[in-house]
Amino acid sequence: MWIKSWKIRTVAAAVGQVGRGEELVRALERDLLALRSKLLVRRGPEARVLYLYPRDPRNTFVCGEEASGAGLIALAGAQNAVRRVAAPGALRGCVNLSAEAVVAARPDVILVPVFPDQPFSFEAVLRLPGVAETPAGRAGRIVAMDVTYLSGYGYTVGKGALDLHEAIYEKGGQVLIPHPDLRR
Repeated sequence: MWIKSWKIRTVAAAVGQVGRGEELVRALERDLLALRSKLLVRRGPEARVLYLYPRDPRNTFVCGEEASGAGLIALAGAQNAVRRVAAPGALRGCVNLSAEAVVAARPDVILVPVFPDQPFSFEAVLRLPGVAETPAGRAGRIVAMDVTYLSGYGYTVGKGALDLHEAIYEKGGQVLIPHPDLRR
């Protein structure tokens, strides 16, 4: 696998940790191969995932394919329910949330980043405008993922995509995915 392998090896060599770098590359390749095998046997249409960015209760955003973290949705074998978004003053790939846009996106799953410095609750996500009226909201299908795991694209990107795939396709209801380095 070429995803991030050369970067991992370059950094590992620069800090004199070539062996550790190779361990990380092997883990990345193992995770991506496991994901690939799951993608090959999965049947049915790709899940529609609505990526919400609720960093501040006064400014909740819906994020399209250009947003940081949105690539993990595709890597996990799902599709972003919102392709491209643009508005004056918006975050790159994200715009202010409108209830109508959320309902119109018809997501099967809602994906939200979890920030370590802010409290999180699945109930708060369901209270965001329009979320409860979506197929995902009615089914309670919310995946909350550590923000650095979702958008970091570091050595854990393979594991992150695999964890997201499993949350979308193999688990139901509300799923919290912590960063693997923070799991106990």
